[in-house]
Amino acid sequence: MSDQPAAVLARTPLAVTEIHQRKYGQFTVWFKVYFQDSHGHIRTVNGGGGGGDASVVCNASLGKEFAAISWGAPDSCIRPEERLYYINGNGQIFEHCWDWTRGWYPGELNGQFWAGRDSALAAGSYTFFSNKHHILLYYQDPNTDEICELMKNGDNPWVQGTKRPVGMRGTSIAVACAVEGTQIWYQQPDTKFVQYGFESGKDWKKGNFNSNLEYDPGASVSAVSPLRVFTVTRNNKLALTVYDPVTGQWGPSKELIDQIPLAPVAAIKHPVHWANNFNSTVYCQKSEGEITRVQFDWKETREVTTLEVKL
Repeated sequence: MSDQPAAVLARTPLAVTEIHQRKYGQFTVWFKVYFQDSHGHIRTVNGGGGGGDASVVCNASLGKEFAAISWGAPDSCIRPEERLYYINGNGQIFEHCWDWTRGWYPGELNGQFWAGRDSALAAGSYTFFSNKHHILLYYQDPNTDEICELMKNGDNPWVQGTKRPVGMRGTSIAVACAVEGTQIWYQQPDTKFVQYGFESGKDWKKGNFNSNLEYDPGASVSAVSPLRVFTVTRNNKLALTVYDPVTGQWGPSKELIDQIPLAPVAAIKHPVHWANNFNSTVYCQKSEGEITRVQFDWKETREVTTLEVKL
């Protein structure tokens, strides 16, 4: 380990989850941002209110993308839980789990499946009416570079799902999922991003996402529903592409703010009951050694701030 003090890693992988909490009798919702420091620790920091102390979850290989999800709420029939997924140096997929009674503990997925050593991860989840939780995890095949799917339904074991066509080796992967269906995005060998998805009870099919911008190999992508896709372009800009459900078409991709080359991006939609004008927040990296927060309203107006991260 380096003798240098830990710092936010340049081009750190990023993930963000929504946390429901009751404190001093008040019900609150906040975002938890996962990032990596220069010593390899995956840490979390409060994604709102300016940031704060960053606690360590686990160690992982430097610079490899990870994924995180959460669900549940206090005083509900669904207890709060979190999941963190990452790939070790040998390509094995690992899972860390959290709940209020046990804290962080190893998940049952650990070591069962192998991904490409340069593979990204993307995770999504939703709750059935029976309060059983469904998890979807996407990664790249170590031999074919196809995009693979793992599924876990409630207490059932993890199983492999279907595969999507070959992606660029090491492509970033984004997922937006709900009971009604799932959509994923990733980069093809020609550097263009492609969309695949399915509606509940129907087969996968190729979507009509088509950005008018140019991307370097390994460009980052993240998505939220209602469908908004965030990417980092060849011009080192955070870009936004919005789907119009009325026309069934994607609007033109718009470059927004500067980023470092091949910057990470992690997006999350806001809870519908939040009493503010923003509908989504993106975490990215405008400068090395920091995490940038960009909040969007429905008119695509944005507010840019820097999280304070205390290591």
